[in-house]
Amino acid sequence: MTNEHLIHPLTRSIENVRMELNDSVSVYSLNSEYVLELSQKLDSLLNQYENLSNNP
Repeated sequence: MTNEHLIHPLTRSIENVRMELNDSVSVYSLNSEYVLELSQKLDSLLNQYENLSNNP
């Protein structure tokens, strides 16, 4: 069984957080707590994606 059923929703989450991060940077400073939290969330999602992609 592949991880495709997990990867698809994860890619949507990654894209949503990425867009939110891009939008937030224009409003908040790069070192604001909110931007840092979004960045960490995106990192975590990307790590999950990589793990799923490498372990079919």
